[in-house]
Amino acid sequence: MLIRHTEEQLKLEAIFEPYLEEGRLREDAPQAAKEALERYFAIFEENYRRAFEDTYGWSLDK
Repeated sequence: MLIRHTEEQLKLEAIFEPYLEEGRLREDAPQAAKEALERYFAIFEENYRRAFEDTYGWSLDK
């Protein structure tokens, strides 16, 4: 499976990845890292939603 990342996702990864330990964000991570991770997940969720709707022809919202 090929996973493509947008330029925005790559920039966000550069902000929060240094603060990841064992797949979790460290408690002492700065607020910018927390916000970058939240935005990264929001982009991922939106991409998943679009792929689902394109594949199955109906929305998860309904």
